[in-house]
Amino acid sequence: MKVIYTNNKIAKRKGDTIPAYWITKDGKVFNGEKYMKPYMGGRYPKVVLKINDKPTMKYIHRLVAEAFIPNPNAKATVNHIDGNKQNNDISNLEWATQGENNKHSFDTGLKVPYDRRGKKNPNYKHGKRMQTI
Repeated sequence: MKVIYTNNKIAKRKGDTIPAYWITKDGKVFNGEKYMKPYMGGRYPKVVLKINDKPTMKYIHRLVAEAFIPNPNAKATVNHIDGNKQNNDISNLEWATQGENNKHSFDTGLKVPYDRRGKKNPNYKHGKRMQTI
């Protein structure tokens, strides 16, 4: 487990800080020793953390990546390698640019391009454009 946020208001002695939030490599978030159940308010699991006395929504996959995955190239997004947005294990996450993330979603079939009329493009199949005759 790794500390992701501390709460300076809780202290045993002057100058001590006690971690308020912890996260595990598989995406479990704890408030002290209490497990925080994530909720789905969209496409990704998230939790609400109290930071500087303000409730702040945080995506779990981002918390795992920020805590455990180095980001030397300062890439802005976190990609789920298997495409499963519920799988927030460290082995399933990687830092990516927005372009790399979009390419991955088309290559794995998570996204399918549509034409101007909103119909699936028949010349596109599982990440590779098919030749038309």
